Amino acid sequence: CCRGRELHLKCELNLRTNLLTTQILTAWIHSTKMSTLHTPSLLLGALAAATSVMLLSKRKPTIERFDVSSRFTDVARFRDLIFMSGQLGEGTTIEEQTTSTLAGLEKALAQAGSDKTKILELTIWLSDLKDYDGMNQVYDKWITPGSPPPRACVQATLAKPEWKIEIRCIASV
Repeated sequence: CCRGRELHLKCELNLRTNLLTTQILTAWIHSTKMSTLHTPSLLLGALAAATSVMLLSKRKPTIERFDVSSRFTDVARFRDLIFMSGQLGEGTTIEEQTTSTLAGLEKALAQAGSDKTKILELTIWLSDLKDYDGMNQVYDKWITPGSPPPRACVQATLAKPEWKIEIRCIASV
């Protein structure tokens, strides 16, 4: 049906695409226990779903990075996931640093297209577990009621002695 190598490759790609579309439609029809598609809108919906699957499977995944320094990236987005480096805050008390850290975390999430309701996991490092209650007083007011994320909180020696808290998270878009 085609002339020339380039045209032949185009025809082969079209045939493979049509075969994949047919396979997806067939699977969808069988999964809905329908022997035929009864309405045009169902057919259009199935074709749209098949086309979306094909386009997504051909798209090369990319990593989008925010606030990149010479050593690390503060926030990276891969597909629908956001990975964040440890966030630090300012202040002298645990309450001040926690407030500042959570505000920075929220700002970074917004920059990557998300918010605190979409946090999948939080990891909190405290330089002293004696600050646990003070940190939780601020955290409990900040977190969205009814949807707290999974969280780990441990004591660790942070890079600078004045740092009392560091928080990192993984979120969805």
